[in-house]
Amino acid sequence: MSEEHFRKIIEGVGISIWEEDFSHVKMLVDALAAEGVRDFRRYFVEHPDVVERAIGLVRILDVNPASVRMFGATSRGELLQSLHQIFLPETRQVFFEELVSIAEHQQFFESETVLKTLRGDRLHALLTITFPPPDQSFDRIVVTLTDITKRKRAEEALRESEERYRSLTAAITSLVWTTDAKGRFVTPQPGWTAYTGQAWEQLREYGWNEATHPDDRETIQRVWNAACISETSFEFSGRLWHASSHAYRHVETRGVPIRNADGTVREWIGKCLDVEDRTQAEKALQESEHRFSKFMRHLPGLAWIKDLQGHYVYANETAELVFQTPRERLYGRTDKEIFPQDVADQFKENDRQALISETGVQVVETLKHQDGVLHHAIVSKFPILGADGRPVLIGGMAIDITARKQAEQLLLESESEARRLLALNQTIMMNMGEGLYTLDSQGLVTYVNPEAERLLGWTSGELLGRSMHQMAHYQYPDGSPFPIEECAGFQVLRNGKVLRDFEDTFIRKDGSYFPVSYSSSPLRDQNGKIAGIVIVFQDISERKQAEENLRRWKDELEVRVQTRTGELLSSKNRLRSLAAQLSLTEEHQRRKLARDLHDYLVQLLVVGRMKLHELKENVSLPPEAEVLTGEVEDVLQQALTYSRTTIAELSPPALHETGLAESLKWLAEIMEKHGLRVKVHTSDYEAIPLSEDRVILLFQSLRELLFNVLKHAGVDEATVRMSSGQVGKVCIAVEDHGKGLQVGAMQQAMEPGHLGLFAVQERMEAMGGRVEFTSAPGKGTSVRLVLPIHGSPGEIDTESPRERKITQSPGSEHTAVNPQCEEVASIGQTTVQPRIRVMLVDDHVMFRKGMQKLLERYPDVEIVGEANDGEEAVRVVPQLMPDVVVMDNNMPKLNGIDATRRICREWPAIKVIGLSMYDEKEIRAAMLDAGAVDYLQKNGTVTELYQAICALFPQPT
Repeated sequence: MSEEHFRKIIEGVGISIWEEDFSHVKMLVDALAAEGVRDFRRYFVEHPDVVERAIGLVRILDVNPASVRMFGATSRGELLQSLHQIFLPETRQVFFEELVSIAEHQQFFESETVLKTLRGDRLHALLTITFPPPDQSFDRIVVTLTDITKRKRAEEALRESEERYRSLTAAITSLVWTTDAKGRFVTPQPGWTAYTGQAWEQLREYGWNEATHPDDRETIQRVWNAACISETSFEFSGRLWHASSHAYRHVETRGVPIRNADGTVREWIGKCLDVEDRTQAEKALQESEHRFSKFMRHLPGLAWIKDLQGHYVYANETAELVFQTPRERLYGRTDKEIFPQDVADQFKENDRQALISETGVQVVETLKHQDGVLHHAIVSKFPILGADGRPVLIGGMAIDITARKQAEQLLLESESEARRLLALNQTIMMNMGEGLYTLDSQGLVTYVNPEAERLLGWTSGELLGRSMHQMAHYQYPDGSPFPIEECAGFQVLRNGKVLRDFEDTFIRKDGSYFPVSYSSSPLRDQNGKIAGIVIVFQDISERKQAEENLRRWKDELEVRVQTRTGELLSSKNRLRSLAAQLSLTEEHQRRKLARDLHDYLVQLLVVGRMKLHELKENVSLPPEAEVLTGEVEDVLQQALTYSRTTIAELSPPALHETGLAESLKWLAEIMEKHGLRVKVHTSDYEAIPLSEDRVILLFQSLRELLFNVLKHAGVDEATVRMSSGQVGKVCIAVEDHGKGLQVGAMQQAMEPGHLGLFAVQERMEAMGGRVEFTSAPGKGTSVRLVLPIHGSPGEIDTESPRERKITQSPGSEHTAVNPQCEEVASIGQTTVQPRIRVMLVDDHVMFRKGMQKLLERYPDVEIVGEANDGEEAVRVVPQLMPDVVVMDNNMPKLNGIDATRRICREWPAIKVIGLSMYDEKEIRAAMLDAGAVDYLQKNGTVTELYQAICALFPQPT
């Protein structure tokens, strides 16, 4: 049904229809529910001020012509302006029930109420309201009022008729009865029968007691029997059945004995007086007084009663508090005795006006309350009429409207502020730098600001009342039509959602396009219904051009960045590769230098020491020469010791001879000489093939980390853990419990003079590894090196001798004993002791020749052959089958440890004595583990070597 059709029905219907806004009342009820109120009826009774506030929240929006006629008004405006005249105090209770219905989500409310026409006539009306579901709007509630005054008058007439009938019936409610001396009905009782309806057969003897109330029968029978026995008067108040009203009524019964001349009781005579009306009146009076007291106690305001002389005869608790006078002091006193003179005069004059007016007066009075604030109150004063229709008392009620007065003042101030803001908004819209226009619900222009006129090229007069979409938004930039249904800004009229910063294209009056960014917001009326939209837009042509330039520059920059990034990455990779090659070259040079020292200087020193020893053994020297010879020998020994230390520092022999795991233990011993105890754990490490550059990298990195602990951690102990638990990777962790790395330590490591950790990290990453740091100030540091076993293509795969898998050459022979040795063994019982066959293996010819010459002086030693390296030794041994092989450790091609292992495995009868320039326990342990029976230093004497050889073959006793 359309709004217009609905309005026509409302205007033409014959009953009074009011359109009211209960939305604020609904919000108040919802707020109370949110605060936890459940029993709303009780809450409203206990908080009448809330009910009063809710009354003020109802807004009457409109009334129909039938309402104007019902209340005797000349127009809608007169009726709406005179609403305060039509509502009586009784109406408040009806609104109370309306409020409860809203709170309890009742959708239908109906009640009778009493109103007053503008002519002052009382009007009885049936009020009906249909409320929407709780989740819908309460802003348009239809209230109907049906005039039932005639019906009420008919009901009143009927009630008066019934009262007259009851009065006639009451006239015969006094009855007389007689009994015999024993209290029995022995003769018919017409009065009893007429009142109770009992027939003679029912009431005879003691049957009369059946007409009494069941709750009274036992008591009345007992009292009656006692009276008969004592022959004294009988009095009882109880309830007796009344046939006409079909109900029990209260009666007062009195009976007296009638005596014979001799004083004996002949009969009893009595009377029952109906006192039901009096009883009910007393009860009604009590209830009325209780209701009055309760009403006055909960009245949301003051209430009082005065006599015609102005003396207070009643005041409720609220009045007592406001007047600041206890009721016992208030009663009997006048306003002049309680209030200041001006206030008392004001009250007295209003009392006088109330007595003059038949309906009383309603005025606004002021009084300072106990809070010290001057309060305003709407006061109703009215005469209370006596039985003769003349005033006997003056009643008064007052409702505090101070808050409303303050609200009205605030409203006035807010209206003034609203007008100021409206003017300000108009100024802003007229001078703002963005275009602004408003549309009604049909999309027609209702306002255009100057900036919008400038941007669009249209004047305000040309746009008002026309479709903005058809004027400036009717097609896409490609010329295709732009339906209004697809317009995002227009959709706000449908969905009510705010559209912000939407980019689109508008069309000027001259047909040119320009890009815009606009926001569209709904405009709502007082009922919340969308009445239009406001659109604010700005020309973003310059911004779009700037964005396009920025996008082009960004693309160019990205290309340049990618190019430079590729160059930097390439440079970084080359630098890493060069660093790795530099590190490997450095190590090779250190090894070459160490090897040169070992192969020439050290050998010369050893040979010189041998020659000196031979000189002392074979030539008798004067004392001065012996002293000089001893000093030369000490110098040679010191030179050997220094050379050996230098060679070990340049290229640790353990690293190349015994592998990475053993070299870590050697490094731990070196660090201990510098003051750092290092615990090495290699139980989780299995020997795996590593390229030479990876072994060197791990060793050098570990040495750098240990020196960092020594210099910076502030502790004298560290732990090294080596493992191969991760498939294809070797892991080495260095842990300490020292100071820990400070914040920014890695950043500082990249600065000049602090490149140790940074260099380690870069070299590890260059070989596909990584460095993991775990540290906190005061909690120590853990640095973990993780390196893949296999390198990238092109890396040198040079295995260290210890980690290289030893394989047997094809075609090798496994002859364990030289036939010549077998022959010697077979003639072991002869007296001739065979000579010990010795083979010398060393890559230094000078050392071999010197050693051969010295050993051949011993008659029981025979030098049967020589070899220049381990491979040659393995090849020559099966041909010579010596008893003893004197094996140097450090040799090219195949080192002494691996050569010893092969010889001892294939020819176990041959004894191997290891020789080395180094007194390193790792090398000693490796040589003995390979099968050597002894290990000597080259800087020892030939005698020591001879004794070691002889110890292998003890002479028979």
